[in-house]
Amino acid sequence: MTRWHIHTGHVLDVMRDQGFVAGGKRYKIDGYVAVDWTNKIEVQVAQYLFGASTIGINLPQDWTENAVWDATTSQIVGGHDVTPIDYD
Repeated sequence: MTRWHIHTGHVLDVMRDQGFVAGGKRYKIDGYVAVDWTNKIEVQVAQYLFGASTIGINLPQDWTENAVWDATTSQIVGGHDVTPIDYD
């Protein structure tokens, strides 16, 4: 298991068990699942069933210094989480 999975799993566990505050109100998620991001149909089914998903990406050093994100071999300096809400 990668560091990203461990961290993301922890954050999702907290959101399920303790919830998060938005607009002064506490919300809890019911649960979460993992999907095979290389399987387009599986990702689309998850989007359809759950309405949204979250994708974690590693951020290379070059992406923090340039306006254009391109292929690079620079070291990973952190992560970012994005939430797609649709697919085509």
